[in-house]
Amino acid sequence: MSTNNKNLHLTDQDRIIIEKGIENGSTKTAIALTLGKDKSTIGKEIISRRFQTYKSSYNPACANKDECSHNHVCSSCPDFKPFKCYICPIEIDLKKLGLNCQEKADLMVSHINSQSKENLKAKSPLEMMEFLNSELYKRFIEYGIEKIERDQIVLKPYLLKDKK
Repeated sequence: MSTNNKNLHLTDQDRIIIEKGIENGSTKTAIALTLGKDKSTIGKEIISRRFQTYKSSYNPACANKDECSHNHVCSSCPDFKPFKCYICPIEIDLKKLGLNCQEKADLMVSHINSQSKENLKAKSPLEMMEFLNSELYKRFIEYGIEKIERDQIVLKPYLLKDKK
């Protein structure tokens, strides 16, 4: 870490570098090394500049929410279609699927949150948590939630079946 850059405020150019680093999937440590700052400074900057890009009142249980042309008025929408979770469909008893212990619940949550999301720039929720709040990510790992490799992700009910 550069000593001549320590204890100085971040410049607009530094903030641009942080933004580009986030967009490119760099870690806070890598961005900190690039700028010659402590990674906690980078983390605090990210947290202080975060904002909710939009507020929505639509029903997230609608499977058509991304293509909605009715201003998200789900209660009276002619195109309302209930969202279906492929691992644990609403109409099926979860115990019959095999969800009978905390380990299975952790496994299911691990697979769901390891799936990359388009709105997270092809990152998974767990990858974003690891980048934005490493302490919270470590707690998730301690509780049994783990990152699943992309080619190992299973989003089907047989994930919960006991292997014989």
